[in-house]
Amino acid sequence: MNAAEWGRLIIYLGAAGAVAATVLFALAAKQERWLLWARRAYALAVFSAVAAFGILISLCMRSDFRVVYVANFSSSDLPWYYKLSSAWAGQEGSFLLWAFWTALLGLLLIRRLKRYEPLTMAVYSSILAFLMAILTKQSPFLLYPPSEVPPEGMGLNPLLQNYWMAIHPPTIFIGFASLAIPFSIAVAALLRKDWDGWAQIAMPFVILCWVTLGAGLILGGYWAYVTLGWGGFWGWDPVENSSLVPWLVITGLMHGLVVQRNRGGLHRSNLLLALLGAPLFFYGTYMTRSGALAESSVHAFDALAKGALGLVIAMLLTYTVGGLGLWLFRLRSIPAKQTAEGVLSRDLAFSLGIIALVVIAGLTLIGASMPIISHLVTKQSSAVDTSYYHIANAPFAYVMLLLLGLVPFLSWRKVDNTDVFVQRISAPWYATLVIGLTVAFVSYFMRLPVAVSVFFLMLLATFTILSNAILVWRLARRSPMSMGGYLTHVGVGLVLLGAAASAFYEQKAEAVLTNGMTAEMFGFKVSYAGMTHPDEEMGKDNAVRLKFESLNDGKSFEARPVYYFDTHNPMQPRRVAEPHIYKHALYDMYIAIGSDGGGVIERMQDPGKTLSIRRGETKKMGEYTIHFKNFQIRGTMGGPDMSIGAVLDVEYKGKKTELIPEAVLGKGWRPAKLPGGGEVAIFADEINANERQVMLHFFGMPGQITMPDHVIVPVEVKLKPLINLVWLGTILMMLGGGIAMRRRFAELRQEQPQPSATPIVLGKQPKARTKPAPGVTGGH
Repeated sequence: MNAAEWGRLIIYLGAAGAVAATVLFALAAKQERWLLWARRAYALAVFSAVAAFGILISLCMRSDFRVVYVANFSSSDLPWYYKLSSAWAGQEGSFLLWAFWTALLGLLLIRRLKRYEPLTMAVYSSILAFLMAILTKQSPFLLYPPSEVPPEGMGLNPLLQNYWMAIHPPTIFIGFASLAIPFSIAVAALLRKDWDGWAQIAMPFVILCWVTLGAGLILGGYWAYVTLGWGGFWGWDPVENSSLVPWLVITGLMHGLVVQRNRGGLHRSNLLLALLGAPLFFYGTYMTRSGALAESSVHAFDALAKGALGLVIAMLLTYTVGGLGLWLFRLRSIPAKQTAEGVLSRDLAFSLGIIALVVIAGLTLIGASMPIISHLVTKQSSAVDTSYYHIANAPFAYVMLLLLGLVPFLSWRKVDNTDVFVQRISAPWYATLVIGLTVAFVSYFMRLPVAVSVFFLMLLATFTILSNAILVWRLARRSPMSMGGYLTHVGVGLVLLGAAASAFYEQKAEAVLTNGMTAEMFGFKVSYAGMTHPDEEMGKDNAVRLKFESLNDGKSFEARPVYYFDTHNPMQPRRVAEPHIYKHALYDMYIAIGSDGGGVIERMQDPGKTLSIRRGETKKMGEYTIHFKNFQIRGTMGGPDMSIGAVLDVEYKGKKTELIPEAVLGKGWRPAKLPGGGEVAIFADEINANERQVMLHFFGMPGQITMPDHVIVPVEVKLKPLINLVWLGTILMMLGGGIAMRRRFAELRQEQPQPSATPIVLGKQPKARTKPAPGVTGGH
């Protein structure tokens, strides 16, 4: 057996192991003796997923084109890191990457579950079983028949030949895989009727999911910003939204669990949110891999094989109907405790924030699903415009920012004295007003555009940053492990402030440059300085050289945007305009080749002087008298060696000479030397056989001025103010999430003294063992 055949066998082995683990963990919930066998079966599934992924990577690294997947996504000339990335570039590889992380995260889960292990792992193993079963139908180890093995692979899509391809997919797939964890724990909690104990177990895993999925989204956005040339980092593409929606739901769950651990409420909504995250991603998987978005998303995969698509639909229905059905069945048993005791309370602020997040997720999901909905209704697929997302989500974004700014000054109990609360928020609020008034005056005197909605959004974002920064400063000295949430909120404020400022105050300048021509853009004199590889065709490694010289201080830099047509898929050639980004602390100068207008680089050659002439005619061209006598055809008619010549009598200074310039079909042209210097040529596409007419091109005649070959380069430069706040904010968000995750895992270790799992009787509520989380302001 070769490696690919071993890979297929191991996939089947993994599917069997995951199914066995599902059954054995379910049995272990009632009889402990099955637990060891359940763990062994799960270990077999883990081994299979890891081994299969390792084999696929090995096949890609060795360029084994006997394997269909390797031939479709790799080639022998790729550097090793792109060969590695090709392992997850296609449908099959990405499913295997998903299964790989799901299997490994299960090991971490087993270590922390204790008495929750049997039921949680039964559900979790069933999800892994679905993934492995899909891989049996959509295998990455299919082989070509020996007679059909291609000598070379198709290679990796040039758009994916970027170092972010080695970072972004592995990161975001950890997030996708971790969505199964809160779902599985919530199902176990519903079966056990344990309405509080599950929250402390789920909390660190929910934050793990939030951090990894969020990091994946951010990395994807930054990748798009530095690569695609359209100047943005989020396009509300249905594929992007299918990842954003579960992340928003998990964000709501994370805050709901904080309320539950501190105030003992939101049991029902927390279980519901935990049950929604994974099915929402399964729905996103169906959207992006079924071919339903093929006409409306540049990110969508091709359609899955019929059997694999059926399993994706089965997985979606099983966990959606099963999870929600179980929640509805237990609904009357789940406590419904009222936590908010006043308007000015942290309890109410958290609840309103969760509602805002869920509404944004719902509206985004509707927009992302519109191609499917429109197809069902009108039989025609159409996507909503990006303005839909801005208009629909903006009111709830305002509410969320206001709450984020107020939360640091609210307590878990009712605030009796309104004056005290007003006094608490006065410092950041007045500082925000001063900054807002300053920006308003500057905008007025600099004649910057004004929009009340954007200004209000930026004002609220500033308030959020200042409010939370004050608390981060205090906690950093007294209890640094408690500042994670507030640091994250500072990051959220920076992201929204930077996104609003860079989009609304963006300035754009365009110019068409060519050899020797300059243009002024944003205080720079810009000129075209040629290509990095002038003798090669335009491509990924042949950048345009644009020289930027400051008109103020004389400083200069050379921008090297890339422009070419991606013909990786000959049926769908795609224009690629990779930008050059000039970084400044306060702005980015985003330099691309005609990105918005779709302009193209044109290579221009001197056409020379032209003369249209019919057979039998005599015409003058400068000092030459030209008589077109006849056509001369050589070579096989229609063959690659066929040439068409124009037999000319050329009289120059009283001397007559016969010349025959030729056009060689598919290969160019053979000019004829003119007496006195220069050449005359004809081109195949200018020969009119019906009219017996040709176009003669004269180059280098005595006294003729020749224009050198040149290119026309449409340059677009965008000035994006404060864009770096977006990247700084995302770093703080992830850093805050990491701190919170570390704290919650530490709490979980302290709160779980049991050394091993203890089987329980389903439906009986175990002894509560919740413990209030420490923290200066209530353990947020």
